[in-house]
Amino acid sequence: MRKWFALASVLVLAAVAAQAETVNLKIEGMSCPHGCVAKVDAALAKVKGVTAKKVELGKAEVTFDEKKTNQREIVAAIKKAGFKVVN
Repeated sequence: MRKWFALASVLVLAAVAAQAETVNLKIEGMSCPHGCVAKVDAALAKVKGVTAKKVELGKAEVTFDEKKTNQREIVAAIKKAGFKVVN
């Protein structure tokens, strides 16, 4: 029974990992290390499908479920928060 549970857990984790994608975004307009970071972090938290995020001054690393959202929606959320995503 334990082996079955372990196998099922591995399969579920593999399925979740297969759907995840991570993007690194450069963000312009972030001038304050606390307020701007918090604003972008809050905007990303509202995007359904974002599973992890690391926001720093001028950049963000975002992991998301590509079945629930995409990079275009993530960029749109950052723009709506008042910042510009550049390549």
